[in-house]
Amino acid sequence: KTLRRQIHATYSNKSSKQFRIKAGLSLTANTYWLRYYLDQGAGGYDYLDNVSGNTFIGQAYFQGSYRPSPKWTFNAGLHALFFTLNNTYSIEPRFAVQFQPTKTTTLTAAYTWHGKVLPIGTYLLQLPDGNGNITQPNRDLEIAKLQHAIVGFQQVLGRGFRLNLEGYFQHGYDQPVGTEFQSGYWLFNQRDNYGTRAMVSEGRLRNYGVNLTAEKAFSRSFFILATGSLFWAQYKSLGDTEWRSTRVDKRWGTSLMGGYEWAFKKGGALQLGLKCFISGGLRYTPADEAASRAAGILVEDTERYFEAVTNTYFRLDGRVAYRKNLAKWSYTISLDVQNITNARNVRFLLYDRQTAEFEPRLQSGLLPVISFQADF
Repeated sequence: KTLRRQIHATYSNKSSKQFRIKAGLSLTANTYWLRYYLDQGAGGYDYLDNVSGNTFIGQAYFQGSYRPSPKWTFNAGLHALFFTLNNTYSIEPRFAVQFQPTKTTTLTAAYTWHGKVLPIGTYLLQLPDGNGNITQPNRDLEIAKLQHAIVGFQQVLGRGFRLNLEGYFQHGYDQPVGTEFQSGYWLFNQRDNYGTRAMVSEGRLRNYGVNLTAEKAFSRSFFILATGSLFWAQYKSLGDTEWRSTRVDKRWGTSLMGGYEWAFKKGGALQLGLKCFISGGLRYTPADEAASRAAGILVEDTERYFEAVTNTYFRLDGRVAYRKNLAKWSYTISLDVQNITNARNVRFLLYDRQTAEFEPRLQSGLLPVISFQADF
């Protein structure tokens, strides 16, 4: 477990209508208490020494905004990140420009760098070496870094309607991957945990795609929000020559949300809302069936990391609410129903050693929630 404390200071100055600056410093202190163990098989474990201590993350940033005319806005800045546990750092420049040729059209472009400190338990992982000594092979892992380029287009269509189109490309490096050549292991493919193996900061990542959003803001008693995405999320482990799919490489997703409100003459309002989500299925690594049967446990087919896909994800939610505003307070009574169709969406998969097959563990089915809220 960890205990986190943070202090933050900022400074801003607007020297003119065209130019403003902002700067800041922050320091995060983490106190950690960790326990590791070695799995000896057959349900036996060897507990290792507890690991505890303190580490700090220092950050500093400076950004400036320049608006030479109502149509143009330029932003530039620099962010620095320092991690005291292993004295690693990340220097991150950031640039953005916005051009508004008309009152209803906006074009944007940006290029930014970002660094991510890994979970503390990853750095402090204890493993035996070839001589039986306990070591910390991940102590010197780098901060994972990502470069992000984006272009966008926004068009106001009138009567509350707005259209947004956005394309992006991300390039990641210094990513934590396994030390074995072409092992296919990448830390961030895990749903949780700190990782259980030695790693090196030699991985690569790329994400790219396009997002489309159509929105009708709330007016005339209703609103609508529709989104659609096409995307690819891929990585390379140590020695890979081809890109692999990550766990979240669903390739597509879409959502539709809307609501209507009926206002009564004597006060009060009845609200009705619906939300629908559809996306590609969860990715997982298929089993090496022969090796799994022989070992009696799951042995992943490392030649096919995250190539298998579960069924399409679908979920429909609904809401009915009544709101009443009184002289000194107001109240809302609502019924929210999640997963109205009781769709069987996969949360994760477990390997059954008896059948030598994956068994799905499902997300919640139909779930009604009644609530009462009072505001004074």
